[in-house]
Amino acid sequence: MMDNEDAETLNLGEDFKDKNCLTISEVAFILSKKKEEMEKEKSDVINDVFEKSLHYAKRFSGGISSETKEAIRKYLARVTLMNQSGEKKKLHPFQIAQLANLLPGDAEEAQTLIPSLQEYSSSDIENILKELESLKGI
Repeated sequence: MMDNEDAETLNLGEDFKDKNCLTISEVAFILSKKKEEMEKEKSDVINDVFEKSLHYAKRFSGGISSETKEAIRKYLARVTLMNQSGEKKKLHPFQIAQLANLLPGDAEEAQTLIPSLQEYSSSDIENILKELESLKGI
């Protein structure tokens, strides 16, 4: 029987099982370093797809410093929430990356954009978002 991939239920498929999800700013950093390396070595040709990917990642990385993005990721990795079944759970790597990428304004927006967060209370999500807002001010 084949499982259906579904981000809402955090079933991301075998390719993503036990893998860390990157934020857009992390992708921009990695691609920038790779471009520097490729230009320095002159061994690889930088193609149009690579350039467009780098441009996209830089454009949508949020204009937040790398230190702030790192602080956000570390905070989200430490968060433990109580789900509707009464279990204490850490955020899934996909949820961490999405919260860090989207930085939603309120719990309703967060739970709409990241449906898997609906297993947690709106007040818990609001508390996370307040902390993210304060971290953005670093």
